[in-house]
Amino acid sequence: MPKKAIISVLCVTFAVIVASLTLVLTLGPKVNADDTVGVLDKAEYFNISGTTLNGLSSAGTTYGNQFSKYEVVIPDGVTALAYTAFNKDKKIVGVTIPASVTSFGYNRNRGYGTFNDCTNLATVNYLGTIDQWVQINFYEYNVNPVFYAKKLMINGEEISDVVISDGVTSIGNNVFYYCKSLTSITIPDSVTTIGRAAFVSCSNLTSVEMPNTIENISDSLFMGCKSLTSITIPDSVTSIGTFAFANSGLTSITIPGSVTSFGEGLFKESSLNSVTLTEGLICISEGMFESCKSLTSITIPDSVTSVEAYAFAN
Repeated sequence: MPKKAIISVLCVTFAVIVASLTLVLTLGPKVNADDTVGVLDKAEYFNISGTTLNGLSSAGTTYGNQFSKYEVVIPDGVTALAYTAFNKDKKIVGVTIPASVTSFGYNRNRGYGTFNDCTNLATVNYLGTIDQWVQINFYEYNVNPVFYAKKLMINGEEISDVVISDGVTSIGNNVFYYCKSLTSITIPDSVTTIGRAAFVSCSNLTSVEMPNTIENISDSLFMGCKSLTSITIPDSVTSIGTFAFANSGLTSITIPGSVTSFGEGLFKESSLNSVTLTEGLICISEGMFESCKSLTSITIPDSVTSVEAYAFAN
């Protein structure tokens, strides 16, 4: 080969090597997206306005695109997650949430929230206390990442038997929605409000200690709690919301005479076989015992003056 040709080949080879090194230094080593879980744990990976996290930044998107799945570590100091933050992000398999976060966004017009349709999310780790977590208000189920993960960790430890401290006054909407790791909960008398659907489909929940101060059992509160076979309703309760115990595992229940208002479908499709309604009750609400196929015994007091439609249907 002529000397000029050899020099030309060497120059081209050197240029290719330099270009390759430049690419590696710029983009970093190539990631095997099939078996590597990325970790987005730097503030620069997120679009943050003030203390609200709106979603991934361009740097976060670029970095995340190297992986087929990743975990998200929300920076400490963020107080709110916008409704767009992780909407339909199928790559998220884990999220770590600092105690500073107290607000999870929801758009009523569009019908979705912060973690909407994050169907591959498997781990939720909250870095606060259980008392702080229960006071967060999730407007709908798809705002709460627990709905997809089916479990909750507090500082790396999966919850099961939960005891809420005296002094906590409220439990938020949807706060344990579909939390299958929850097996028991003790709620102190300081709690006067429990949000709707707080325990929906907690299928392994077997024990609930209700406060003697609560006046309302909210809509869908224990709906789908298949392992919950009994519960004591305090005499302080005056109203029970729609579908509060529907499709639950309750086998018997005593409703105190203090209850004057019932939502429809209260025990629909539950496992009840025995019911005692206490003197003072005046109404059996619409669909109250609908499709309770195991119900064989019910005591109805003389104070009951009305039985609404479909109360005992099917």
